[in-house]
Amino acid sequence: MSNDAGGERGGQSATSGLDRRRFLQGAAGAGICSVAGIARVGSVAARTIGAGEEKWRREFGDNASPSPVADETLFVNSQNFGGTDSVSALRATTGEERWRFDIDDHSLFDSPIVSDGTVFVRTSGGVPDVYALDTTTGDKAWRIESPSEVIDSLEVVNGTVFLSGSSSDATASESMIHALDADTGEVIWQSRIDEIVASELSVVDGTLFVGSHNHVYAIDATSGTERWRFETIVKPREGIAGMTDSMTVMDGTLFVGAGDYAYALDVDTGDERWHFDAGDSLDTSPLVVDTTVFVGANEPYGKNGTVYALDAATGAEQWQFECDEGVGVLSAMADDTLVIGSRGGTIHALDAATGAEAWRFDAGDSVGHLLPGVDGTLFFVSKTVTEYETRERPGQDPSRIATDSVFRLSAVAGSTGEEEWHFESETGIFAPRVADGTVFVGGAAGTVYALEAGGADSSDDAGTDSSDDTATNADDDSPDDTATDGGNGSDDSTADDTSNESGEESPDPDENESLTDPADTEDNESNDTSTNAEDETPGLGIPAAVTSLGGVGYLLKRRLRGSETDDGAS
Repeated sequence: MSNDAGGERGGQSATSGLDRRRFLQGAAGAGICSVAGIARVGSVAARTIGAGEEKWRREFGDNASPSPVADETLFVNSQNFGGTDSVSALRATTGEERWRFDIDDHSLFDSPIVSDGTVFVRTSGGVPDVYALDTTTGDKAWRIESPSEVIDSLEVVNGTVFLSGSSSDATASESMIHALDADTGEVIWQSRIDEIVASELSVVDGTLFVGSHNHVYAIDATSGTERWRFETIVKPREGIAGMTDSMTVMDGTLFVGAGDYAYALDVDTGDERWHFDAGDSLDTSPLVVDTTVFVGANEPYGKNGTVYALDAATGAEQWQFECDEGVGVLSAMADDTLVIGSRGGTIHALDAATGAEAWRFDAGDSVGHLLPGVDGTLFFVSKTVTEYETRERPGQDPSRIATDSVFRLSAVAGSTGEEEWHFESETGIFAPRVADGTVFVGGAAGTVYALEAGGADSSDDAGTDSSDDTATNADDDSPDDTATDGGNGSDDSTADDTSNESGEESPDPDENESLTDPADTEDNESNDTSTNAEDETPGLGIPAAVTSLGGVGYLLKRRLRGSETDDGAS
């Protein structure tokens, strides 16, 4: 491992969030600046701006993934295929660039993570690097080569950077957890896991929780010593139980999804308090709201699914809701409304106490990134396929493959489901960020837009959406800068590539497609059972962080990142 403290390129002035997702290699949208690394900004002439209307835009390159807003600054990872990737700090109100830092030798991965005056980014390709940049100037504080060949997850908590990593060898059967000093990049400790990590890292009250395919581990966040491990149930048909992206901690209980089961474990001992058998694979991370745990399970190939409401203390089923298009994403509104984004593109709003359906909205062919706003508005990303190609398959029915799609960021009234406005793009849209009455959105065309949110002061603090993001701490009352979907990106990278192609006529698991794909072919169709590559999920280079149907579980009003980091989570 090498430490490089030299200064690259800084600027004048400047939040956390990890999604594991690869940037899709889609074509850049027209009008993008042809010079790699150079951004162009435009703004709307002085006038009254209505809900959903553009305030400003900035064009980067091929992919642009923003972080939550911190100190009136939006940090953006931009990927330029064949050119130089960069991290930029933009003034949130105008889009003015405060500074830019170029990454010359690697591709950026995910959205930036911001904590305590530092921006953390990671790269992919070759030996990945982790960079720490000053939020105000863009100057490099440190850079290290990752101790592992592949970084599966990265979290920043209380002055420590936690990494989970593994070998790029497909036959690898172990992972490493690394703890680095956030100020210097120096390794504090390393811990070996005898299995491949399959979930995000979650740090709560001095304990790091992580899941493999068959176990949940609790590790002392200060020393790296294993405190306990819990073996999950593996059914004969599964081989491995698998693990949903994230875990949730509330009132001394760790809520986990693995295989067909939801578990409640004692955070101190790992003892099981209860488990619930859904009968089918859990494809959403546990979503905990007050005293209820919500999970979504799907039949093979995700064609039909069920959402279960469980008593958090006992695991007893309170109600269930059948979702004939499969469960993709779960979220919750502040008015005790549970929102389901189906894999077939329908949004269902249910009474969280009874499971009664209040309204439904046809969003298109797939939907992801459900993000509640403080004023009762629900934001989400959706995809509608506009053209298909029929392909013959020997011995099977013909399949339809999407060849052209339209992507939308929509705002609907949470109480009625009526659409307030929508924004369209011909290329994939990544996870939106909401702050101070503005919705910020990036995508596969390399442009970041600032749109008027409408209503009263919507912000990321109001709701959680996926992704982005990791386990949540139910005991945390601090504001959360990120939104997270209660969906499961199989890997967090996973993550954002979990959407299914609603137009697929046959139950072929290889025919799933990502919301971020501008044009889907057999070569880029994703499998909805994959997990975050990290994820998942919602980022640059691999943006799963963007439009994945499977997201990250979270706890309404309180999340791990909000409680453990100073500047919020992504």
